Amino acid sequence: MVGTLDSPVGTDLLGRLGGVRSRVGQRLLALFIACALVPVAVLAIWSHRQVRSALVERAVGRLEVAAKEQAVAVVDRGLGIADLLRALDAAGTTFTGLDSTRQPRTWRSAVWTGPRLTADEERHLAAGRPIVVLDSSAHGMVRFVHAEPGEQARWHWGEVPLARLLGFDAGEDTDPILCVTSTADGRVLQCSAGADQARAAGALAATTPDWLVARRAIFLRYEFASPDLELIALRSRQDVVAAAGDMGSLFGLVAALSMLVVFFTGHQQIRRITAPLDRLTAATARMRDGERAVQVPEQGNDELAALARSFNTMSTAIARQVGAMTALDEVDRAALDAGDRERVSQAALTSVAALAPVREALVIIPAERDSDATTILRAGHPVSHVSMPAAMCPIRSGRSFSSTECGSRMALLGVAGAQELQWVMVPLRHGARVEGVVAVGTMQGVDDASEHAHFIHQVSDRLAMALANRRLVDELDAFSLGTLTAFARAVDANSPWTAGHSERVTNTAVALGAQLGLDPRELDLLRRGGLLHDIGKIGVPAAILDKPGRLTPDEMASMQLHPVIGHDILSPIPAMRDVLPMVRHHHERMDGAGYPDGLAGAAIPVLARVLAVADVYDALASDRPYRPGLTPPEALRVMSGMSGPHLDPTFFKAFLALQAGRVLATPRPAEAPSMMSPLEVGV
Repeated sequence: MVGTLDSPVGTDLLGRLGGVRSRVGQRLLALFIACALVPVAVLAIWSHRQVRSALVERAVGRLEVAAKEQAVAVVDRGLGIADLLRALDAAGTTFTGLDSTRQPRTWRSAVWTGPRLTADEERHLAAGRPIVVLDSSAHGMVRFVHAEPGEQARWHWGEVPLARLLGFDAGEDTDPILCVTSTADGRVLQCSAGADQARAAGALAATTPDWLVARRAIFLRYEFASPDLELIALRSRQDVVAAAGDMGSLFGLVAALSMLVVFFTGHQQIRRITAPLDRLTAATARMRDGERAVQVPEQGNDELAALARSFNTMSTAIARQVGAMTALDEVDRAALDAGDRERVSQAALTSVAALAPVREALVIIPAERDSDATTILRAGHPVSHVSMPAAMCPIRSGRSFSSTECGSRMALLGVAGAQELQWVMVPLRHGARVEGVVAVGTMQGVDDASEHAHFIHQVSDRLAMALANRRLVDELDAFSLGTLTAFARAVDANSPWTAGHSERVTNTAVALGAQLGLDPRELDLLRRGGLLHDIGKIGVPAAILDKPGRLTPDEMASMQLHPVIGHDILSPIPAMRDVLPMVRHHHERMDGAGYPDGLAGAAIPVLARVLAVADVYDALASDRPYRPGLTPPEALRVMSGMSGPHLDPTFFKAFLALQAGRVLATPRPAEAPSMMSPLEVGV
């Protein structure tokens, strides 16, 4: 389907021809061409019509002039022929050669033998004036008659060809075509159309718009007493406007060339306009896809260049904002993921160094106790601890810009060129407490109202909150561990024989877990599980705990309930969910002979197996009412016999490596003393 210039098909076609890819450019190119094409087409049509009209009007005027001149010339020729014939007749000369065809014609002086003359013709002759008689039988001849003086009814006459009178021959081509008709009967006497007589006759017979016609009367009545004739001048309209057609072709060629010039000129201008728009569109798409700080060329000084500059400014600002938000998110993520102050501070310093024009960035975390050192974190450098005050420079209104006051002190930290920098000190305040100080060194300083200053304060605020949260978490952990330690001491205080047992088991289990390569979370669980593993002994009577002899089966059954009691005590507390397996299963055996559930091998939780090694060791090495405690080498020899059926052999091997520094010789496998049964170990 062929589309118009402003249709999608038309604009796509023009766009492909002109290499304009954007829709806006295609529409502009189509509009540009339409605005040029319509006036040119209207002008061409109007001009063509005007030229045709002017040519027709001019041709009609020329026809009228030609008809008038020819009519007058016919009368003049008639008078001249009459005078010549009369002079020849008076001299008695026979005239020949008057015929335009050079055929001799004889002047006859004789009695008139032609048609009867009318009264007007006779009176005209009587007055001594000639007459003209058009004889239809003369085949294109005209008779001139005059009366001889003194004679009555005796006239002299002579014949001449009609062409001699009219001035053109029937076989002659003239421009315009000339025709003479009789006004008496409308008969066409002669036409100068040459071989196109039928064409001229048809033009006279039917007045059509294809012919231009001018008519003029030939007045013969006054001079020759003959009926007047009519001269008709004709010209073909097609011939007249042929020049207009030629001019129209030339005008069309000029218009086509003009349109080509318009097309290529418009194409260049539109491409100049749309090329920046295309670049802006592509840059916007790149920003949409996540690319930062997208820039477009700024060419020229027009509005498009201003738009490009605005876009670049906006892109830079957006990239800066996105970078700032990402940096702040990194600080928050580091605070959530890592938790320790050093990693959070390094994340904050990395963000400041990447997005602000700084040469140096440090975080100074003051010592909390006199025995602690001040922590110095510097971007791109490892953590250091120094015995220096936290407030290394005075801080006025929250910030200091004094290079003389800060530079010399920062140089003590190993910051090269510190005295040449302008330092910004931002306290890490959270409420009324100062968690530390951010020190930023720049070459030119940082304006308070600048984006960089705002960003530094944003990062500092996030870091202050993260450090405050870390401190609160540490305090809560310390409080939690303190509480659990208090619980453990309360449980151990139930019997003088178990005093300090839970804390010793906890320390040994945590050391063994570190030897095994457990992660910090698992070590923390071991610490909590170790403190609470015997909390169920609250439900065991003191008489059973302090009995100096062997326990009866019922007493042993009551003792073996303490893991279940501890599990029931802690299960309502959601925070103790991960500790429950150690509390319930620290007395299970690898061979399945343990209690309370008889689990075996890998079915026993890993941390419960680690805790079991520490628990058995402390039980063997501690005094009990039914036996004295063993020395470490003796305890290890007993445990060597328990490795496999009772204790996890892999964990016991790691325990041996842990105790190697305390034991002089590798323990030999030995039987447990006869006073202890395997089930009593660790009770």
